[in-house]
Amino acid sequence: MQKVKYEIKHLTMRVVDEQRTRVFYEKVLGLVDVQSDEKEINYAFREGEQPFLTMLLGGKAQTGLYHMALLFPDATELASLLHRLLTLQIPVGAGDHSVSEALYINDFEGNGIELYHDRDAAGWDWQDGLVTMGTDEVDGEQLLAKKQHDWAGFPVGMKIGHLHFMGNHLVTADQFFMDFLQMDLVSKISTSAHFYSNNHYHHHHAVNLWQSENSKLDV
Repeated sequence: MQKVKYEIKHLTMRVVDEQRTRVFYEKVLGLVDVQSDEKEINYAFREGEQPFLTMLLGGKAQTGLYHMALLFPDATELASLLHRLLTLQIPVGAGDHSVSEALYINDFEGNGIELYHDRDAAGWDWQDGLVTMGTDEVDGEQLLAKKQHDWAGFPVGMKIGHLHFMGNHLVTADQFFMDFLQMDLVSKISTSAHFYSNNHYHHHHAVNLWQSENSKLDV
């Protein structure tokens, strides 16, 4: 029986420096401040849309989140943003994950952001309930060749595609995502990362131990 559709509608994060946060998310990326006060900023992808990201101002820096992943409707819009990031000399990482093509950046406080588009789900390779997700190089020139216009802000159809966390115990992560949220374990990286999803998506959440196995973080 098909499960209820799972969507990540909103994320709340902590940031320390309001000015640097605004420069990055508004001036570099082009998010829209739809409501803000001395305590928080609420960002939407576009004018007239509901906020998907709340930045709590002041206090401690964000911990526990490895990256938030913003899903683009197609490669052409991702190519436009890549061109902008390179023009602004923002450091960009990349990975071809077979199911998707992804760029990786950090904001000015070190919070990770994945920017990606999915490949056709009909081509995803599933074996015994697990999906193949590689980590190959992205052909940057080939991606940039798909650019059709200069970056002018996020397109229609953007959403949070997945959230990737840092944890200290995969058993604890499995209990939360599989037992409590009733998600499926759909991929593993040795004994250091697990990926979870609903309704045969390649992943809605992931937990890794790469930087946090002996920490006090809890997922």
